[in-house]
Amino acid sequence: MGINSSPDNNGSGLDALAYAIAMEEISRGCASVGVIMSAHNSLYLSPIDNFGTDAQKEQYVTPYAMPLTDDDGSQMNIGCFGLSEPGNGSDAGAASTTATLDGSEWVINGTKAWITNAHEATAAIVFATTDKSLK
Repeated sequence: MGINSSPDNNGSGLDALAYAIAMEEISRGCASVGVIMSAHNSLYLSPIDNFGTDAQKEQYVTPYAMPLTDDDGSQMNIGCFGLSEPGNGSDAGAASTTATLDGSEWVINGTKAWITNAHEATAAIVFATTDKSLK
């Protein structure tokens, strides 16, 4: 699943052209699988792979780049991407979801919609503002 993720994080390490060809061929066979893989690779894995810390990559890329399965083959690690909101669509600047630090954890308040892979995802990239005055 981590077609263009680094081999250091269980990915294939392929370049953008190989990723595009893989997505085209997978989508030719089943467009739904192509959408799932595209959202997982481009919207979930890529931001963490490119901008995350080593600790974040270890926790949120490594187990998702090469999904693990239980003995019965039922568990896969899939990520999703939460940007769109019912009143704002995919306008990141207009997002009203907030994130507030509460001790050592972040509390996210808001509503997201139309999130590809949401029902199967075990992790998410979520767009939220920490200071509305900076909008």
